[in-house]
Amino acid sequence: MVRPQRAIRRFSRERLIQQFREGKLERHEEIDFGDPVGDEWGGPEDPTREGFE
Repeated sequence: MVRPQRAIRRFSRERLIQQFREGKLERHEEIDFGDPVGDEWGGPEDPTREGFE
């Protein structure tokens, strides 16, 4: 039996968005998660979106 050396972290959309912000990840042209929704980064209720339309 093979055991991981450390726990595998659960997927977090917020962490994914943060990694895009920090430049750790690049957008892939063939993968699309859709438009941001709610208070997600870039979504219509994003608190950092003030002044953007």
